Amino acid sequence: GISAKRLIDKRVACADSNNILVAGKVRIAFFDKTGTLTHQGLEFQSAQECKDQQLLAEGPPTSGDLGLAMSVCHTLAKSSSGELVGNSVDCMMFAATGADFHLTSGKPLQVEDAYG
Repeated sequence: GISAKRLIDKRVACADSNNILVAGKVRIAFFDKTGTLTHQGLEFQSAQECKDQQLLAEGPPTSGDLGLAMSVCHTLAKSSSGELVGNSVDCMMFAATGADFHLTSGKPLQVEDAYG
């Protein structure tokens, strides 16, 4: 589209042009380059919730709005053996929540949090 063309004109490569509009909404992003020279790819390390412009205590992101967002904001599937399939960071992020999902033919996707 037009956005991808504008990025190309500025010598910016975009691997997934469908996410250009989403990227435009990001206000803050943190990346840690530690290990990228010796280890290929990105890894999910942690997430910390913020409320009323204050960081909340660190801990496992298994409850609240952050846990819910991490449980449902991904493009994952399950293999026939039940293993998560998809972007490796999405797989690690989803696994960190302790949630699980079930897809039954003819029914909406059901996401179950770590507490059932």
